[in-house]
Amino acid sequence: LVMTSLRRLSINLSSQNTDFEVVSSLSTVLKRLRGLTINVPCEPMLPPVDVTQLVSAFANLSELELFLKLEKLPGEQSFSSDLGALRLWQCGLIDDPFVVLEKLPNLKILQLFEGSFVGSKL
Repeated sequence: LVMTSLRRLSINLSSQNTDFEVVSSLSTVLKRLRGLTINVPCEPMLPPVDVTQLVSAFANLSELELFLKLEKLPGEQSFSSDLGALRLWQCGLIDDPFVVLEKLPNLKILQLFEGSFVGSKL
């Protein structure tokens, strides 16, 4: 696999039972990747996805879009320090995401779409 110049990648997965380790392993080949979109169908009965390893594997991301059930964001140390745009859809975040997001130094664009936060207090 030789795609060292790829800057943007969108991955549509068929279920939440996905091994994100395989996707994370692409980071060694995709070192210049700046934008990543992960789309996983939100199935209410399945547990939330932990994307910590996935997010931390891509150290140069400036844009990240997540369409999946999370319930909790990874810690700020997992995100690229270059992250400038974050878009969340149907994540079902229960915990206040701003505890993590306020610590991302270059975050300029934040979009929380329908179902991204379902907690009681921001």
